[in-house]
Formats: sequence, C-alpha cells, structure tokens
Amino acid sequence: MRRPWTGVGGKRTIVGVVCLAVACGLAVAGVGSAAPRSRGRTGAAASSFVSAYPVSDATEIDRYSLASGQSLGVLVQIPPLRSTASSSTVSTPHLLANGDYLLTLGYGEVCRSSHGACHAIPNSCSSQVETLDPVSGKPRSLFSVSGVWRVLDAVPSPDGRSVALVEEGCSGSATQLEVRDLATGRSLLVTRQLSQCGLGSDVTWNPSSTTLVFAYAPHPNLNDYPAGCELATAAAGRTTRPASWAMIRVRASCGFEASAFDSTGIVAIVGCSDNDGGTNSTLLQYSGRGRVLERRGLDSFDPPQYGLEAQLESDPAAHAVLISEIITDDPDVSDVWTFNGTTLHHVDDYFGDAILAEP
Repeated sequence: MRRPWTGVGGKRTIVGVVCLAVACGLAVAGVGSAAPRSRGRTGAAASSFVSAYPVSDATEIDRYSLASGQSLGVLVQIPPLRSTASSSTVSTPHLLANGDYLLTLGYGEVCRSSHGACHAIPNSCSSQVETLDPVSGKPRSLFSVSGVWRVLDAVPSPDGRSVALVEEGCSGSATQLEVRDLATGRSLLVTRQLSQCGLGSDVTWNPSSTTLVFAYAPHPNLNDYPAGCELATAAAGRTTRPASWAMIRVRASCGFEASAFDSTGIVAIVGCSDNDGGTNSTLLQYSGRGRVLERRGLDSFDPPQYGLEAQLESDPAAHAVLISEIITDDPDVSDVWTFNGTTLHHVDDYFGDAILAEP
C-alpha cells in the first residue's frame, strides 16, 4: 500500500502509513468530485494484489491483476470524516486468513481550537485497529489505544493470535515495538527506541509467529538513508535489547530498505549509493542461517534515480514476495515484481502512480 512521502535529508521516503485528510473512521461512499469507478471483485490473493490510491481527500484500495498488472477496479473507498485530531493516518492493509483486511487508524493530539489555530492537548493521541470486509466494506473494531502513544501500524502474526504494534509518541520523539495478544488484550514491550530504519522497512513476522524482523541502526544518518541500516531479528515473546538481536550487515555505503520472511528464509532489498548520488536496489534471498542464496538487481530505471524507493511484502497464498519500486518524482513512476525465491517476474510498470503492492 502506498505510504506518505516525508522529507528525510532532502529526499522523500516511505514511513509505513497512508496520510488522509482529517478522518475518524472507515465507510464506503462516493468521494467528492472523483470520477466514479467500479468496485473491484474480491479475487484470490494469489491472482491479484491491492494498493491504496488517494482520490481527492480520501483513499481507496484498488485491486490489480498479478498476471497482467491491469486494474480490476476499486475494492473499497475510505472517505474522510471529521475529527478534532491534529493529524490522522491509515496504515497498510494487511490481508488476514479469512479474506478481511486489518487497518490501523492513528490520530495525533486533539486540538483545542482558539481563533482557528490548533492548540494540541498533550498526550491525547488515539488509535483504532479495525478489520475491513472487502465485500461489504463494513469495518469491525478490534481494539483502541489512547494516551501517550499512537499506533502507526498493527501487523498481524501468521497464526492470527497477535499483532505487532509499531508505536510513536504523541510528540514524535520516541518509538517502540509491542506485541499484543488479541485474545487477552495484553501487550508486551519488545523494544523501545525503534529507529527510523525500522519504521521505513516495516516490521514483519516469521512463519511460526515467534520472531520479528526490521531494519535498525543505533544512530541512523537520515541524510544518507538507507546507508547504515542493518537487518535485525528479535524474539516476539519477550522484551529485548539490540545486543540480543541477530543482525545482518552490509557494507557502509549500503543499507536495508525493506525485508520480509518467506518459505526459504528472509528476502530483503538493499540500497547502495552510487557515484552520482543515486541509489541502486538489489534483491537478496537469505537462508534461515543468514547466507545469501540469490542476488537480483532491481533498479530498472536508467540512470539510477535520486528519489527511488523500494518495498516488498510477503504473499503466503502465492508463495511469493511482492516487490514495488517507486521513483518519487513528479509524476511518480512505479514497477511491480514478484519473486518466488529464485525467479524474479516483472508484473507491470505504472506511469503517474506510486503503486505499493500488497497481498
């Protein structure tokens, strides 16, 4: 799913959420003056992918064919609703085993209005985690969080029992990673001070729902992102510190942009700076022991671009990983690929759209 582009050292980067105009819920409706579009059929996850698309002040989730790359229509629309929060975000849509999607709505501090200006009430952030039925478009609330922390993303475990919560402090100065048991509602802190590398790469589970993987740097240089970002795996069942994490490192001028577990081990995208100030992206397939098994160059744009971003998502139903490359210029240009551990297949390229493919 597409994320907002935010400034990082003069570049724009993916931070893991889709910003809406001020919003406070999900519904299915027509949006502003946007041209009417047919609602897409809900096909098997292995034959299609979805991506979010901003229309006017709203977001819609579109479905695309994995075989041809063509649009299959709008799956669901998420119109803006009014809220007193200073900001609002909607997370990546995570596909669940029953075909529903898990979405996280995060709200900044509540505004106390004064002469038209927002005077934020400290520690008044809130978040709502919901499931969305793509057939009816109806949301169902799972749980909410309020106070000091705002949930940027709730990532479901493969066994469906837990979610990993990527959280940011209301002030934006702190981040942390928690695991919440969906049956009991109890949360366990995995780590504090998750770096911007981790927020940029997303957090994913291993197939047995015991380990989390994300990119991390103790002192990230965001002017040189993703250089210096290492790949970390942490146990999901206890509080951990970086010293206990298994780390995968690359040379100093490179860093991990995205990662996901697959049936072989870990698939990751490494970005390396070139002599012209651009970034070359390489797809790496790691074994369960961290040994490189496959290496594929991804950057299909010539010359390498300054605003190139890469993202990947595991698709268990298709036994493959979805890969997206986006040039964040005006207009955006995107490429979508699939990778099954050995074979890289180009799905399609998109001119004028920032497509981030999700199962």
